[in-house]
Amino acid sequence: MKNPFENFPCTMCGACCRKVGEVVVAAESNGVDLGYEFPINDDGSCAHSIAIIDAEGKTAVSCEIYQNRPEICRIGYSKPIEMTDNQYIRFTAMHCNLLQEEYEIEERFRVKL
Repeated sequence: MKNPFENFPCTMCGACCRKVGEVVVAAESNGVDLGYEFPINDDGSCAHSIAIIDAEGKTAVSCEIYQNRPEICRIGYSKPIEMTDNQYIRFTAMHCNLLQEEYEIEERFRVKL
């Protein structure tokens, strides 16, 4: 069966990678084991994020361990049972765009479904 989240249109803006430190702190303070020991930069971002040049010749963000990234970094990991896959994909896209606005990330990175 195909993973419905496999083709999520990630725009490689890096917003979620900037939040890793907050996620780790929140998980630890609530006794949640994320199953992975994240390397965190001084600014709270994930140390696995790397700057790349995208197909348009502009800077974007990628992950040096993307193929082997932990479950928490996969879009389907935290889907609530009561949401359909489509609802969760739309919810996640909206959240991506809100994070991008919070970090004042260029409009070209907005997730469009």
